[in-house]
Amino acid sequence: MIKDTPKIQDQYTDRSGAVLTKIASNLASEEEFQHVVDTLYALPERMDKLATIATFPCDTLEDTLLSRVYFEGQKHLLKEAEAAEIDKRISVRETLYGINAPQFAEEEPAEKTASVELLPGLSVSTPEELEKLGADFEQNYRQLSYDDRKSFATAYAKVAEELPTSISLYAGTNIQLRPDVAEQLHYRKVACDMAGKDGSAYLKLAEMLKQADPESFTDENLSKLAETVFSLDEQNGLSDISYDKRLPDAWHAVLKTAEDGESELSDEPKPVLDRSDIISRFGEAALDEVENPDGSINQQRLQQIMNLFGEREGEDARKFDKNEAAVHGKTPNGE
Repeated sequence: MIKDTPKIQDQYTDRSGAVLTKIASNLASEEEFQHVVDTLYALPERMDKLATIATFPCDTLEDTLLSRVYFEGQKHLLKEAEAAEIDKRISVRETLYGINAPQFAEEEPAEKTASVELLPGLSVSTPEELEKLGADFEQNYRQLSYDDRKSFATAYAKVAEELPTSISLYAGTNIQLRPDVAEQLHYRKVACDMAGKDGSAYLKLAEMLKQADPESFTDENLSKLAETVFSLDEQNGLSDISYDKRLPDAWHAVLKTAEDGESELSDEPKPVLDRSDIISRFGEAALDEVENPDGSINQQRLQQIMNLFGEREGEDARKFDKNEAAVHGKTPNGE
């Protein structure tokens, strides 16, 4: 006899038949499922025999069949010795009645990803862990060194079917040339100008890419292009991680994934200056001139000011003169 517990049910304690229906849903075939359910509801005078304690009765062929199904679905709730005793009792009756025990569908093991080390000391073994780390990387890759970014992405791409955007770029998988790559390289030229470096190589590369057919690039070609831009960044001091706050790194500057939206092409460079840069380079009056009421920077006006006053650095740099600027173009307020 089974101890009185609400967890264990049989055909005479499962009043609604819900427990049997749930267990039988795991049978190997729809025919077996329907046969078992029909057998339960066809038991003579079942409602008159309802009990509170499950006993897995085997007095008839029908009871033996149902007890086997209830038992298989709940044996994990029983103690090992108790389960063995009930299993033996049901088996004897199955032999007596010539019953073939119902076949349950084999449970598929939980999907596993081969354990892989994405970074030293960082390994994953399940798709869930992999997906979470991919999302974390997408949000926080700027905190990693460039070598770690590439190592992580390359290892991740070997075991994952779907790749976050940044991982695709660093791993060189399913990538394309950014349509605004010339503009992105111009940004780097401006950054070099600000640092007193010669950024002409970026402009030469931009001109070469304008003449190229974007469709002709393979993933390998594009990865090498990103590496080339990164080498230029290193030569010009733009590879410091602090630049991630103002400039996209080499991979994000020249590459995109096939799923990314299109960007407009532009041959003209855009300023790469924040408020502190504007003040230190041109003076506080310049910030007042280019800052919109909502706090954003009027990029077109800032470019005009850079063209007028940004040729030289340090002590030789000219400060912003509102009167002189007005000769060349109106202020944002129309003055």
